[in-house]
Amino acid sequence: MVDGIIENKELLLFLLCRLSDKPTEVLVCSLLCHSKWQEYRRDTRVQIIVSKYLECFSDDEQRHCKEIVLEAVKSDKQALQYVSDELKNDEEIIIAAVRSHGTSLQYVSHKWRASKEIVQMAVESDGCAIEYVSDEWKTDRKIVLTAIRTNGRALRYLSNEMRNFDYAIEIP
Repeated sequence: MVDGIIENKELLLFLLCRLSDKPTEVLVCSLLCHSKWQEYRRDTRVQIIVSKYLECFSDDEQRHCKEIVLEAVKSDKQALQYVSDELKNDEEIIIAAVRSHGTSLQYVSHKWRASKEIVQMAVESDGCAIEYVSDEWKTDRKIVLTAIRTNGRALRYLSNEMRNFDYAIEIP
């Protein structure tokens, strides 16, 4: 019966989203051992659901979970909002997310929004990420110029003071 469920990806996703913990755990474990796993693992929806259930497993399985989340945050700009708090605070995952999709910064804690390195990566990826950086970086000349260079629409997230023409003229 489990094989039949796994063969139908939409049914599998439906059940994974609606079953209680124990049946979902059985399905996830069965999926990981099934030949369809290689095909399904690229689907962000599957990645996120599976990652939620792998957190309580062994270290090896948790490493696998992190691999799934890394792939998910690289391919889907909203994936970071669905991962566990523990993985949401993992530097490697945050870096992968903001390098791929700068606006993923909105899903990380204030601690990471205040990190100059993380903020720089985010605005290099998408200047509009400046909307989510801590206030101290919204007035940093280098960060602001990078944001505007990357995406001119970033101007709308700056204070009037930071939007003045003399400042913006430095953009090549």
